[in-house]
This record gives sequence, structure tokens and C-alpha cells, in this order.
Amino acid sequence: MVNVEQRLDEADGRGVPWRRWGPYLSERQWGAVCEDYSGGADAWSSFTHDQARFRAYRWGEDRLAGFSDDRQLLCLALSLWNGRDPILKERLFGLTNAEGNHGEDVKECFTGTFLKDTDGRRPVHGEQPVLQADPYWRDLLLFYEYFHGDNGAGIGAIHQTGWTGTVGLLTLLFRGASAERLRARIRGVSRTPRPQRTAAAQ
Repeated sequence: MVNVEQRLDEADGRGVPWRRWGPYLSERQWGAVCEDYSGGADAWSSFTHDQARFRAYRWGEDRLAGFSDDRQLLCLALSLWNGRDPILKERLFGLTNAEGNHGEDVKECFTGTFLKDTDGRRPVHGEQPVLQADPYWRDLLLFYEYFHGDNGAGIGAIHQTGWTGTVGLLTLLFRGASAERLRARIRGVSRTPRPQRTAAAQ
């Protein structure tokens, strides 16, 4: 049994608090339907990004890459400052739906790291000529431990390490799938379910 499955069994059967902490903070709580107190059902206009710094939320919290306890009594996350603005950057965007496409910059930043640019080069490959030009390698997408903030080049270990390994672990944890079933889903292969464990095996 893998560690994640063991922890899920312990949380469900023995009351071990493995789910006490997790990525329970949304990236946007302000202007969501659950925080809509307007008279005309206009959530975006009733609770603006600027108000989000001053008003108390009723149903949740939001932050950049945040995590918290399961009741959101203690929330931990990033806060960034560009050295100029009078506020800290605590959310990915500040425009409402009526003001612009608030997710476009974030989408471009995330996907632009892996997509080919106008010269046919992928930023994630950096200055590695084999990965940029060789027909057997140039369409291989590697997931690195870190990415360069200016040019998007992959840095550090590749494959299931660093934050990509964390994403894989969280997928297993919150989907409740075993490692074998997850690998089977990725390959598109249907596997027979694992036999149920007997009381003696447990």
C-alpha cells in the first residue's frame, strides 16, 4: 500500500487528522456567487477587488498558492510587492468580468512556458539545442523543479520532482486513486480492480 492510501485509510477509519491541513484556499473568493449580497444578483460589481482587502468574507478566503486548516481559521499564502504599489499582491488579478479578461495574463504566463514562440522555440527548453531543434526531442515537454522567472527556462530536476511531484501527490490524495490506477488512467489502459483486503491482511 502506498503512503497516500495508508493515510486515507487512517483518516477514514481511525480518525487520524491527515486532512486537517490542505490547499483549501481558492484563488478568488471576492465577487463569487457565495459572496454576493447585491440586490440585483450582480456578484462581480457588489464585491470588488479593492473591497476584498477591507471586507471580511463570510464563506471562505482566497490567496495566492494558499493552504489552511480545514476550517480556514489559519490561512497561509504568498504576498508579493512590486516596490511601487501601495498594496501587496495577494490575488492573481483585480479586474471584474465587466472590466476585462482577468485570467488572460495568468493563462499566457502558464501556457507560454511550454508552447512554441514565433521562432518555433519552447521557453521551457531554454538554451538546450538538442531539445529546441532535434525532431526527436523538440516536442517532448519536461516538467522541471523550477522555472526561470524572466525567460521560462526549466531549472533543476526534471520529471516527477519539485512542485510537479507535489501536484501528483495532491492528485492522488484528493482523488483517492491508487498509484496504479492513476498510471493506468494516464496510459488509457483499463486495469482490473485490486482485490479487497481481508481483515487478516490489514
